Amino acid sequence: NLLFARTRWGQPDERMQALLNQTTERLGLRSLQERYPRDLSGGEQQRVALGRALLMEPEALLLDEPFAALDASTLQKALPLVQEVIEQLEIPTVLITHQPEIASWFGARLLQLDQGKFAMAN
Repeated sequence: NLLFARTRWGQPDERMQALLNQTTERLGLRSLQERYPRDLSGGEQQRVALGRALLMEPEALLLDEPFAALDASTLQKALPLVQEVIEQLEIPTVLITHQPEIASWFGARLLQLDQGKFAMAN
């Protein structure tokens, strides 16, 4: 499932396999590898979707509440991983969240939407 969209490019090379291993480990996906998507909880599905998005090495990334269903332990592992991949690949990213602490973890520029108007966050 993680490499589904990449299959059109053939088998993963060594770099992609290393990124797959790192992503799988840090997002806690190893134990899910033999399960079908329909058998995953909401948080597990969210972790798989996040891993799949990162493994696609996109030109831009829109993350809409990507950490909302993660428990605290997984969140602590996922935040540095996502930030590292974004920085390594230099991916312009828009993160939508209701959690100011997560926004500040990533934010070079933070915009806050308040009553339909954007303002620079403090």
